[in-house]
Amino acid sequence: MLVDSTELVPGDLIAIPSSGCLMQCDAVLLVGNCIVDESSLTGESLPITKIPLPNGQSENTTFDFHSCPRHILFSGTSVIQTRGDVNKRVLAVVIRTGFMTTKGELVRSIMFPKPMKFKFTQDVYQFLGALCGVALVGLCVTIYLMYWNKKDLYYIILRPLDLVTIVIPPILPVAMSVGIVFAQRRLRNHGIYCINPSVMNVCGVINLTCFDKTGTLTEDGLDLWGVIPNRDGILGKPECEPSKLDYGPLIECMATCHSLTLIDGVLSGDPLDMKMFQSTKWEFIEVISEDQHNFDLVISAIVRPKEDEYGNIFEKIPYEIGIVRQFPFSSSVQRMSVITRTLKESQFHIYTKGAPETIEVLCRHDTIPTNFRSNLLEFTRKGFRVLALAWRPIEASYLRIMRISRDRVEHNLLFLGLLVMENRLKPESGPVIKTLRQANIRPVMVTGDHILTSISVARNCEMIDELDRVVIVTAHPPPCPGNENQPILVPNTGLSSETNPKNIQDPINAGDNKNFSDDLINSLVQFHYAEDLQKPVTEVATTNIQLKRNLTKTDNRETSKPSIFKRVETRFGFGRSQSSSKVLTAYVNVLILF
Repeated sequence: MLVDSTELVPGDLIAIPSSGCLMQCDAVLLVGNCIVDESSLTGESLPITKIPLPNGQSENTTFDFHSCPRHILFSGTSVIQTRGDVNKRVLAVVIRTGFMTTKGELVRSIMFPKPMKFKFTQDVYQFLGALCGVALVGLCVTIYLMYWNKKDLYYIILRPLDLVTIVIPPILPVAMSVGIVFAQRRLRNHGIYCINPSVMNVCGVINLTCFDKTGTLTEDGLDLWGVIPNRDGILGKPECEPSKLDYGPLIECMATCHSLTLIDGVLSGDPLDMKMFQSTKWEFIEVISEDQHNFDLVISAIVRPKEDEYGNIFEKIPYEIGIVRQFPFSSSVQRMSVITRTLKESQFHIYTKGAPETIEVLCRHDTIPTNFRSNLLEFTRKGFRVLALAWRPIEASYLRIMRISRDRVEHNLLFLGLLVMENRLKPESGPVIKTLRQANIRPVMVTGDHILTSISVARNCEMIDELDRVVIVTAHPPPCPGNENQPILVPNTGLSSETNPKNIQDPINAGDNKNFSDDLINSLVQFHYAEDLQKPVTEVATTNIQLKRNLTKTDNRETSKPSIFKRVETRFGFGRSQSSSKVLTAYVNVLILF
């Protein structure tokens, strides 16, 4: 039954057309997969694969809208194509409509932006309020004296009002908005349109700029530098051509553990996944109904060696691997996994790739190479992006595989090796960072990559000087936090790595004025740094922003003693007096002008 999109309400079950469509509501995917273009909503140009909401894991599990983005079709996004089981439609259930959708919230934020608590503006109004009080006292005294001296009523009214206009210039608001009007006009001449001119004053006092690393400071694409296989408990020599590796779990992991998909016959997906898969020189095949019968189960895709390179082997032993289930990459867990089954075999396999520290915890200790840490340290210091690969066989039925939770299968893995990717720095990154530093605007890098890789990139783009002392800080919450803990961060943090966007969404009241790169805004909601308390003499790199409020730094020492926070409060008081002096200076300048 076809209905108008305006008649949809939460709870309606809808079928997504196989040819794709433009979503008019937020809906949770229940059956089948969808390839979605979310560029109109998030600015991300790469298509994203949406997977159905898992079921049967726990009866007490409650749906959380913000933790399930890979299962939600957002309003305003385009469904490019769908994939469902044989003779089954792709189904979704409506959860939000109209201005309650993600697109609606975006439109509302543009049309009705939240008022910004700008410290300078607040101090101006407070100062004007104080002047009004002074003017009121002067008004009363003047009226009394003129009345006592038997002045005319005309002068009794006129002269006190003159006093008010002298103390509080009526043209002061106009004078403050003149600069905004001219700035907005100059921006428009350069093709830049500002929807909220009131925040343009913030740009004049920005002293901190936050950048994402990948795609902002570095190039969008990645180059595969090599693969380091785990050979008998030792990481061997790097293999620059993974296609020459023997058939086994390592090359199978590289060929299957990705989120690539075919759109109009063209392979597309994350650049990292693309480089990794292309290096194997295998081929990716979308599954049609005839292919599924070979596996006796429903699979989404098949990967196999190309026939022109492995013709003899392929003709005699069909070496096909079907991707049965996918656990997409999540920044909260820093890994992704797939469950596969090889043709003519009954056993399933799970392949996982992700951050080396995360994979190390999930692997059996006896499979971790003895030189794992030294190799990881070597490559990350050189600025390479390093991923770890792991796998293990699974003895389970197909029905259990489709219902099992992620945590139940991602454990006791066997370590396979390291995948080393090279991400080159953009040529314009260095000059831009240098310009910002010359303007006394402090650049900060916020990234999810390894801390040493981030430090290397920061040095290459001169965000951190070569001779600067770098302190790596890892934070852990105290078991019983006391009242002396304050929401104050390390003020001289030069970069933050291994960052989870979920961990930095809670705003913290701070004095710095911040600016964000576009890629960072796509992944972060808000990110606040504390007021710059002292000149930076030491760069601090933190690896856990969620716990950063328990740290502070004074005199180049990290501490958590209560006495430190008293000194911090004293410094913040001095910062407020500086803000008041700026207001007084601005007011005097306006008086001189008029």
